[in-house]
Amino acid sequence: MYGPKTVFIVTESMVAILLFLIVYSTSLPVIMFFAFFIGLLTKGTVPVIQAIITVPFQDIGKYDKIFSINSFV
Repeated sequence: MYGPKTVFIVTESMVAILLFLIVYSTSLPVIMFFAFFIGLLTKGTVPVIQAIITVPFQDIGKYDKIFSINSFV
């Protein structure tokens, strides 16, 4: 439905908003709540980043080399 680039941009925008809310919140439970959701969003972007990297190389089909370069960088 949505491409990996769109998902990545929306997710990173949400992380920026949550960081902004953490900076201006004064309550510890609220900060923990926002930090938890930042963790969920950042953990979910790992497969999206790998999809962004592998899409241009679909014709080649050497995914093991692509993933090894990605993990090295």
